[in-house]
Amino acid sequence: MSNVLITGHSGFIGGHVADYFAERGHVVLGISRALNPDCTYRQYGLDITDCKALSRLASEKCIDIIVHLAGKAIIADCDKASFDAFMVNGMGMAAVLEAGRYANVKKVVAIETDKVYGLQDKIPTNEDAILNPRSPYEFSKVLAATFCEYYRSQYEMNVVSVRPANVFGPGDHSFTRIIPAAMRAIAEGRGIPVQEHAVSMRRDFIYVSDVAQMIYTLATEPTAHSIYNLSPNASMMI
Repeated sequence: MSNVLITGHSGFIGGHVADYFAERGHVVLGISRALNPDCTYRQYGLDITDCKALSRLASEKCIDIIVHLAGKAIIADCDKASFDAFMVNGMGMAAVLEAGRYANVKKVVAIETDKVYGLQDKIPTNEDAILNPRSPYEFSKVLAATFCEYYRSQYEMNVVSVRPANVFGPGDHSFTRIIPAAMRAIAEGRGIPVQEHAVSMRRDFIYVSDVAQMIYTLATEPTAHSIYNLSPNASMMI
């Protein structure tokens, strides 16, 4: 089985992905600034932009696969501190890729977002659509996507970019997101809040366990393409 380094392992999606790999017999190592006290595998408290520390760890632990999930995921936080978003999401991706190159890993699976496409006329959006960022969060993710493309072309690294739609499921404690906020409102006996500008909005939602399974498949099986959008292709009117 492979030695798998998962960044952001203590986060919402990262926790599900790490468990999925561990349950299938892989040696899992986690990286996060906030360590998980209930973690059953080895974890390290590292800054994702510390390229030297990442490179040393990936090399010393003979990492085969890196799954990169760490980053600033809350859009409002990125709006308030755009430079931090550019550093963590953009340069953090560059640091992970360089660490993977230094350690000669077999594959890097970079979790991006469908938000890199911004507003598109064609829905569902194909992987070859032009990137159209319209916010600090979206632009920070486009920076990450650009680094991935550069390392694929310049160094011929096996880098797979994964761009999921809105992910939901257990373990998401960010109440700035629609579904956790709605579930809390229901539990408290309140109505579900709906923003006025979102009355006619359509959004795709994909369950976190399905995302974990898809990431595992893309990480452990040969891939025909370098970019994959993840979505059930079923829109919900909210």
